[in-house]
Amino acid sequence: MKHKHAELIHAWADGAEIELFYKGVWRSVTPYWDSDDEFRIKPPEPSKPEMLKKAWTDAYDAYYAELNKEEK
Repeated sequence: MKHKHAELIHAWADGAEIELFYKGVWRSVTPYWDSDDEFRIKPPEPSKPEMLKKAWTDAYDAYYAELNKEEK
């Protein structure tokens, strides 16, 4: 029978960084491969332009949400 995390184990052996989902948050760990836990390959970091776009969009949304709250 194939291990639940077999694909992740192979990816980790090939150098992938592994994260554990613990208390609602993904955390970087040295995996121990318990079958009751949820692991994933750490996703790539967003590029600077994507991060800036998100920051501006979030600020814009928060600003207009506050304006709409004041109008009511």
